[in-house]
Amino acid sequence: MPTKMEDYQDQIEGPFKTASIQQFEQALYQDGFPHCAVRLMNHLKAYLYGQVEMMNRLAKIQEFKYNTNVARLVQRFLFEPCCPKSAHNHSWFQANAVHQLKLLEIILDQFFSVQSSHISYCLLDAIFGISNLHDEIHQVKISLLSRMLSMGIALNCVPVLNGAALWLQKYHTFDRQPCLNIGEMLLTDYCLLVPDLQQTLLDLCNYSPMFVNQLLTTFTLLFDLKLDANNQQLPPIPLLQIVAQWVASNPDGLTTETNENLPHFYLSQDSNDKMDCYELHSTIYGLIRWSTLVPILYLCHNESANTTTLEEVHSSCSKLQCGILQTLLEFKKRQESDKSDVHFLPISLIMIQEIIVDLRKCLQEVTAPPINQKPSTEKFVEWSLNRLVQFIQVAYSANQLKFPLDEITIAMETLPKTRLWQTFIRLAKT
Repeated sequence: MPTKMEDYQDQIEGPFKTASIQQFEQALYQDGFPHCAVRLMNHLKAYLYGQVEMMNRLAKIQEFKYNTNVARLVQRFLFEPCCPKSAHNHSWFQANAVHQLKLLEIILDQFFSVQSSHISYCLLDAIFGISNLHDEIHQVKISLLSRMLSMGIALNCVPVLNGAALWLQKYHTFDRQPCLNIGEMLLTDYCLLVPDLQQTLLDLCNYSPMFVNQLLTTFTLLFDLKLDANNQQLPPIPLLQIVAQWVASNPDGLTTETNENLPHFYLSQDSNDKMDCYELHSTIYGLIRWSTLVPILYLCHNESANTTTLEEVHSSCSKLQCGILQTLLEFKKRQESDKSDVHFLPISLIMIQEIIVDLRKCLQEVTAPPINQKPSTEKFVEWSLNRLVQFIQVAYSANQLKFPLDEITIAMETLPKTRLWQTFIRLAKT
């Protein structure tokens, strides 16, 4: 005899039940596009609401039921038609650019009535979840998701952006490449192709700080400033200005936790797929790399950088630095007020040492003969050194350094000395 929970599960699955799937699939074929997409999305949304309700009763949302029928129909009726004919020439329908735009409108429309970020995440992952197989379907999903998020930003669709924040956060710990692809496409849309749209991105932190937080992580990974990279790229100045404004105007935003115990629909269940903790990227770490290294790298590697460009870089990095320090102080106040155990990924000694090594390499290059090829080289060097020292001091006071100050003095000795650096060394030794 089936249990009440099994009966409830059977009711939730509706047309996705094995016994009903053939009939439902035939109905989708008969509907044709776009009606089949509307019908599928409506049933999928109802299915997810039922699943979330059931799992909330059990308080085991991580055991969200994975339905292979759902995955197959989503792929068959939403994404295979968008693939090139060579990849899926057996597709029942070939979607052109207009069809794809209509599909995005249909999917995006499902989110406007969603009140829960949790539901939005589940709907996003059920539709756009990525398997470990980076095939043509994978590429189509990321391309369409990027375009839908670009539309969501333009339309201020908070539910889809908050759900995407959780989606990006989850994938940052499993497979970063989809996140990087999305970040790159949004950067192109809003900073490079149409610079006039930069204000739209600036306003983003006013209505979806969760999404901004994940974009910060994505952008600092996209431009990680690894000096040993073959094709090292510097963050474009428009992006640098936007990120600096985001952090400076909303320092409390980075202390907002979005870490939830959420399910995955498509990722491998192999626990080895998840990155170890030491591989996880700290957004604060990525931002301090920007504020300290970007000005020197523009001096070193951007031959076309003139005085105006360098002043823009310095101004943006100074604003970013202020935001970083204020974020650490805001976190300290929050931790003291509510006794929260929530914290950033700890700033390890290795992270600081990496910045010191890279900064030293940059300084050796920028001060090599002929010296002072760029105006105000000495000032830029001093400012970058002081930003690193400021970060260490404030992070220490905010209890975010997971090592004693004296452990960093040996590495710091390899850098040129500034007044602030000397003060820091005296404090460290006491």
